[in-house]
Amino acid sequence: MLQTMANGIVAGMLYAVLGVSFSLVYSTSRVFFIGLGGICTLAPYIALAVIKMNLPNPVAALSSILVCGGLAVLCEILVHWPLQLKKAPTEVHFIASLGVFICLGQVAVMIWGNDVQVLRAGIGRVLQIGSLRLAYSQILGFCASAVSLFVVLLWLRNTSAGLRFRALASNTALLSTLGHNVRAIRIGVFALSGGLASVVALCLGVDIGFDPHSGMRAV
Repeated sequence: MLQTMANGIVAGMLYAVLGVSFSLVYSTSRVFFIGLGGICTLAPYIALAVIKMNLPNPVAALSSILVCGGLAVLCEILVHWPLQLKKAPTEVHFIASLGVFICLGQVAVMIWGNDVQVLRAGIGRVLQIGSLRLAYSQILGFCASAVSLFVVLLWLRNTSAGLRFRALASNTALLSTLGHNVRAIRIGVFALSGGLASVVALCLGVDIGFDPHSGMRAV
């Protein structure tokens, strides 16, 4: 019972971060960003490629987060913003985002193949407290999720940029009328969303591994 509860809490924290990343985009642009699943697919592969360059794990993680944030921005610039200018309906955004998801998954297949891989060497260490057993990868996932949620929520509530994000979700027309650059704010939203999703993907990549279909868990 206790073991099941602990596993559920860790998984719930990870998916809470993923939910925030989807919610950030949807609440500000009304786009259900399915392409985020494709970004989740690529995140651990990018980290693994950096690790194979004999660079430290923190550098690999940071590189993956930055690249994934950049990919999300490219999705906004190349796909969703042009559709927004054409006043495309929600269904068109959804189909376009689904296309991005499929394309990114196929890129992973072509470059890295279909094999399951993991972002750690050897068997993972386990912390045992009585009958409770927690893998160090689970502890990492919980801590990374908790810190990510705390920092993002604190930032949204207590910074001027966070205020603009919330204003974009509330009234885009008024925000634009007041002279704010709506496109720049949207780009920031997509970048943050991609970065948060990559944190989840990296934690899962360390814990249970990943393959080109891992993004399906995100959507």
